Amino acid sequence: MVKKAGGIVVTGDVALDWLQWTVEGDLRPPEGQTLPNWQFFPRTRLAAREGGALLLARMVEAATGLEVGKPSLGKRPEEFSPPSSGELLHSLVRLGLCPAGGAGENQEKQKNRVFRVQELLGYMGPPEGQVPALALSPEDDPLDAALVVLDDAGNGFRDQKAAWPRAIETKQPLVILKRSRPLREGQLWETMLNYPSEKLVVVLSADELRTEGVNISRRLSWERTAMDFLWHLQTNKNLGCLRGLGHLVVRFGVDGALYYRQTGKGPEAQLIYDPGRVEGDFNEEVCPGHMVGIGGSLVAALVRNLVEHDLSLAALPEGIREGIYAARRLLQKGFGPDQKVPGFPALPLEEIFGPRKTPEQEKGKHRDEEPLIAKVDLPRHCTQGAQGDPDPYFWEILHDLAGSRLEEVARDIVLLGVEATAIQGGADSEPLHFPAARFKNLVTLDRVEMESLRSVKNVMQEYLKKPQPQPLSLAVFGPPGSGKSFAVKQVAKTIAVEGVKIHPMEFNLSQWESPRDLVRAFHQVRDVVLGGEVPLVFFDEFDADFQGPLGWLKYFLDPMQQGKFKEGEIIHHLGKTILVFAGGTSQSLEEFSREAPAEVPGFPKEKSSEEKSGEKGFRQAKGPDFVSRLKGYVNILGVNCSGPTDTLYLIRRAVVLRTLLENLAQKFPQLFGPGRKLEVHPNIVTSFLMVPRYKHGVRSMEAILNMSQLADRPVFEQAALPPEVQLELHVDAAIFLRLPGLKEIFKQKRDDLAELIHEKFREEQEGKKPADDPAMQPWETLREDLKESNRQQADQIPARVAALNCVFWPAPGPKASEVKFTQKEVEFLARQEHHRWLKEKLAAGWIYGPGDRDDKLKTHPALLIWRELVKHDKDKNYKTVKGIPQLLAKVGLEIRRLEK
Repeated sequence: MVKKAGGIVVTGDVALDWLQWTVEGDLRPPEGQTLPNWQFFPRTRLAAREGGALLLARMVEAATGLEVGKPSLGKRPEEFSPPSSGELLHSLVRLGLCPAGGAGENQEKQKNRVFRVQELLGYMGPPEGQVPALALSPEDDPLDAALVVLDDAGNGFRDQKAAWPRAIETKQPLVILKRSRPLREGQLWETMLNYPSEKLVVVLSADELRTEGVNISRRLSWERTAMDFLWHLQTNKNLGCLRGLGHLVVRFGVDGALYYRQTGKGPEAQLIYDPGRVEGDFNEEVCPGHMVGIGGSLVAALVRNLVEHDLSLAALPEGIREGIYAARRLLQKGFGPDQKVPGFPALPLEEIFGPRKTPEQEKGKHRDEEPLIAKVDLPRHCTQGAQGDPDPYFWEILHDLAGSRLEEVARDIVLLGVEATAIQGGADSEPLHFPAARFKNLVTLDRVEMESLRSVKNVMQEYLKKPQPQPLSLAVFGPPGSGKSFAVKQVAKTIAVEGVKIHPMEFNLSQWESPRDLVRAFHQVRDVVLGGEVPLVFFDEFDADFQGPLGWLKYFLDPMQQGKFKEGEIIHHLGKTILVFAGGTSQSLEEFSREAPAEVPGFPKEKSSEEKSGEKGFRQAKGPDFVSRLKGYVNILGVNCSGPTDTLYLIRRAVVLRTLLENLAQKFPQLFGPGRKLEVHPNIVTSFLMVPRYKHGVRSMEAILNMSQLADRPVFEQAALPPEVQLELHVDAAIFLRLPGLKEIFKQKRDDLAELIHEKFREEQEGKKPADDPAMQPWETLREDLKESNRQQADQIPARVAALNCVFWPAPGPKASEVKFTQKEVEFLARQEHHRWLKEKLAAGWIYGPGDRDDKLKTHPALLIWRELVKHDKDKNYKTVKGIPQLLAKVGLEIRRLEK
């Protein structure tokens, strides 16, 4: 246990932080008094505060309640003269009043304001440039210190060994090194590289790495950010010095962190993150402005947790989580509202630290002030076996956590809501927390959609912040009824740029008869620009035929590139405008561009005459020129299965269904119980989630709800559904109504199917695996976990056949008919089966390894994406899926095709 006296030493680079702020002048002097003229004008004030290692030491003392050894300035900060050259480093920041943040309020509605840093004005130090480090007194530098915390800001301390704590050499205590760039320089770093790895924790900011040239994505998804960093860590020679560290913490603002550590089994990583936000969101959406000491508050909270657990490094993940809470509290409170003397922060530092408020407290007013910070272990393939692609398997936290429970998670979303399921963990005794993105009234849990929508938001936001004479051109694709225009409009509503008002406009090109219609539309756009707003212009069905396929494209080229359009011989300027092109015939940018990925990288397959003709027509219609002018695009996936690797369409359906039902809450309030739990019969949820296809996408789901008779019904049950003839407009009505019964039938056949799957596996592996292998035992004596694995494989069958717009059905006679899949269907199912197997193996800790499979090392040569798989391994999947009809027939079920 850390001793109260001298157990902790905190030192490093020290600075004197000068705070500058402005207060309003006295417009009304006290009655009977005359004020000097200068007092009627705004005044600038200055105050000095201990910064750098001294601030960190103060935070550690506040977090732990212990006195620490630390250097001393020799006098109080306020006794120093305003920033000037000398032996100290001075930093100067300008403060401003910002919305306080909290309780889910919009910044515009917040009346409470606090001081935060608005601008870093710079530094001043000794004329010769070298800043002498403050030495520790013998009393503050015990030889037997148990914990040393170093704040290396790159300002001289790292090369002044006389100022380092003596315990580093005498006792080798646990060291927490808060490190700044340049990362690979200095005597201290060389010393730490030779320090026992199990006694060193290095804390970095991701922005420090980015400044050093490491390309880590920001504000797209937590998965991409984590995978980018880990890929660079494994492949970037400039980060080789970090790769072998025993414990590394990389902080992503106040929204998350990644903990990387070495173990006997190789490197492991854990992501600690806010599932409802990405890096930078809390600062932008809740607490604008900046604060000094953000990194220090995380380190102090980490120290607090280590001290409480006898310096056991097993406490690091929880300490990091508490550090994120502490950093957010510090940012939220800022320097306080007092214009006379801003505090640091506005409340006692002790209140910054500590765990998240309990769920009981959360149910009250503090619920939105303390968003949950979740933790997730990254699969082994993320930290080992890096390939050319930073994320070859497209890691998804939701898929990894839910696994075979996707349908269960989807049901929770419908019944409890997205936030209650994804962020608060749902109704399960072992709650799952996974990323969710909200754009006003649009919510998505799908990583593909999250990244697309956030990417477009980032591009739009950057465009609106800068003076731009040319338009910003974007495109959005998706199946009919997927909500393409709705999605972009909701994204636009989340963008807040001072002095900018967005004005949505919409035109449908399929209704136009000549280019004159486009000119009239552009004049309407100009009118909005001249009115001081930024038009957000949607051109629906821009890919419609006009005097030939894609005939409208050529008319948009000059407006997109130059921001100009012609009316006769007169040239008009559009001005600052966002042009959004919504596809009507193409479901993705790849389909619109007539692109087909190579089957094997570097070896493109021979294109069919139809593909060649499509490419030629695309070029003739100026398609490549059009695409080259786009600055971003979104593929909206919709509520139907979009491909063999699309495993999250059930989740998208659940999110849409919950959203549509919440839109009906005011009309049918009786359907929502305590905690906004939906009163709906399980059979209704089954039908909406599991129906093979919605004929018109989201519009079909909405139409079914609007046609349902929900008035005065305490529970949404099957009797409320519209008649079968009305349902047929939007789904296969017979299947929709019978799905709950079919699910029950399948449940009864589940174990029989699982046993058949297992016996087929035994037949195929006979002679290849030893007879005493646990997986080769008869069903009766098979281990329960292996039985469950076979059951989960059986559970995949209904969703697989549904993706082909088919359904399983009880055989009408003693012998079930066996449908024969087409070659295209076999290809689809084979890719789907390989994707399922791949995800299952990766989640179990397997990684790719050439040669033979190695059960001990958990390496397998087939752990590759489909296009890189060799023919032999593809054939295995073809064989498996071709046997699905026979498998079902053995238990009295058959596959029936629905309409095309």
